[in-house]
Amino acid sequence: MSKLKKIAPNLHKLKNLSSGFKVPKGYFENTEDSIWNSIFLDKINTNSPFSTPSNYFESIETKVYSKIDLKNKNSFPIPKDYFETIEDKVFQKIKKETKIEKFQNTLLRKIIPIGIAASLLIYISLQLFKTKEQDFFANLEISEIENWIDNGNLEIDTYEIATIYEDIDFEDLELENQYSEDDLINYLDDINIESLILIN
Repeated sequence: MSKLKKIAPNLHKLKNLSSGFKVPKGYFENTEDSIWNSIFLDKINTNSPFSTPSNYFESIETKVYSKIDLKNKNSFPIPKDYFETIEDKVFQKIKKETKIEKFQNTLLRKIIPIGIAASLLIYISLQLFKTKEQDFFANLEISEIENWIDNGNLEIDTYEIATIYEDIDFEDLELENQYSEDDLINYLDDINIESLILIN
């Protein structure tokens, strides 16, 4: 050990440490990227990073005009005698538009009242038909309806009644005859089950 201390004193100090070397978190994952970034940054000239060709700003205008070629072509030609005849053309178009508007106004004046009258006639006829149908059921006597049901002309199943009155809570109904549980049990004990089967 003393030989190591004489040859490499720094290594001898490291031997006495309780823990070894520590590497920063993510060191090996990011090492390659950081090396390539530093190589790239070394290649960049920091004195003048952007360069333009010589005489660029002096010749740019002529290059653009040569590509557009506006000097030789007239892109918006004006017809011959345009400014002399434009007023007459405008007045002719105004006269045509007023004739169309007058025709549309007279057409609307005739059609709108006819449409309103037809809709009122339909509404009144529907109301008359509806009241006749309501009066027919209102004039029926309850006894006539009961006779019609008693004669067997109307067969109602208990399931149909349940679907009609599904929103009514039957537990809240008060019946005329109140029966206790004992009365119901005595009734069920005394009844003949075979007679119930024959009835249904």
